[in-house]
Amino acid sequence: MIEQGMTVLYGSHGVCRVEGKVVQNLSNGKHEYYVLKPVYQASSTLFIPTDSEQLLSTVKEILSPDEIDDLLHSVKDEEPQWIENENIRKQSFSEILASGDRFRILMLIKSVYKHKTEVETAGKKLHQSDEKSFKEAEKLLYDEFAVSLDINPSEVLNYIIGKISKAG
Repeated sequence: MIEQGMTVLYGSHGVCRVEGKVVQNLSNGKHEYYVLKPVYQASSTLFIPTDSEQLLSTVKEILSPDEIDDLLHSVKDEEPQWIENENIRKQSFSEILASGDRFRILMLIKSVYKHKTEVETAGKKLHQSDEKSFKEAEKLLYDEFAVSLDINPSEVLNYIIGKISKAG
């Protein structure tokens, strides 16, 4: 249930505050919309039809600090898998980002980070599409984590590293 004042994650738009509802008179009648303001894009406003189950299914409550810590703990010992075929990898990354599944997004970040380290050690660069997916995944998670943990997005990586590198 979406309510005014909530902070939510809305698909690839990231963290938003629910400002309320509005009714718009359009050529095909009156329609009611939820009004969302992206937290890190103050000049943007998003409108979601209140009767669109498909769009509303992409709205999720942001994780609590305890849920974030549980998520980080769950990926700590997971070994990321790299997909060698560029087209399949690109499609997979796109599906992961669209899913909003934080575990899979975090594993994407972990996988690309590991691969990036390997290719840079070999004197090469990360493929541009991998870098783009990596940045998009980071933005989605880091913005959500920053709001939930009440820290600056630039501090999130150190928070994650601290949690993942702790023993136990």
